[in-house]
Amino acid sequence: MGIPRNIPLPSARLTGTILAVVLAPLALEAGYLLYLKRSVSRRSVATAGLRLPAGKLSASGSDAREPPTNTIPSSVKRPATMPAEVSDDASDYALAFERVVSHPVPASSLKDTLSLPSPAQAGRPTQLMTTYLRTTMKAFTWTPQAFFLRSAVGPDAKATFDADFLDALEFEVGDRVDGVYTVSYRGARSGEPEERVEMMLDPPESYHGPVVQGMIISGIELLPGDGEEATQAVFINETWLWRRLEDKPTLLEGAVGRWLHSLLAQWLVVKGLKAVSR
Repeated sequence: MGIPRNIPLPSARLTGTILAVVLAPLALEAGYLLYLKRSVSRRSVATAGLRLPAGKLSASGSDAREPPTNTIPSSVKRPATMPAEVSDDASDYALAFERVVSHPVPASSLKDTLSLPSPAQAGRPTQLMTTYLRTTMKAFTWTPQAFFLRSAVGPDAKATFDADFLDALEFEVGDRVDGVYTVSYRGARSGEPEERVEMMLDPPESYHGPVVQGMIISGIELLPGDGEEATQAVFINETWLWRRLEDKPTLLEGAVGRWLHSLLAQWLVVKGLKAVSR
């Protein structure tokens, strides 16, 4: 059927106007994301890595396999509660890693400086870490990812997104956080001035959504200071995701997904840092 003659086609100028109206919100959103990325990058740095085991047999049927790759820095230590079959570099699991570290800040600029992590009290929970975590996990509840997760769990797990719940949480081993995370470790590496909280992706039985294997880590590490400042602190967010080689790549394995996730992680670190600073 042809176009009726009494309905004029839009002019090129009108077509351009329509496209501008349609695309303007997308351009504004992209512009805001770029602005936000620049803003959080002034106070934090994001790095990422990927470990892939040898690939499957080639389609030709030969014994040739894609060689293994590993761009995770050797200096990055594996989480204490990561499954052994995943953490071993000889593992058959693909392992994706992201680490966000705040720029060092003087310890004297932080609230609750008396509760800073120390080697002498390794493993002792600090109020500084608890306040930082409460802030970041509450901020996460306002993200699109959290809205989806909240819709995918039952009433009991939904309650773990509530601000009142998170404000009272001590982040002890076994605590459920934001629906799908369970605290699996809280402490420090032996003899090091730090504190770490590891949270495993552990959806409840009521969860009805895609299943991803992984964990997140929040941490505070103390560093020697410069000049009059004896001690500095950095705040850390790590994300580890793993899968079988034949499974679909995780969010951190794609350039766009990794960029958006690092933006979110940097934003959370900056939000947490502001909450514990004087």
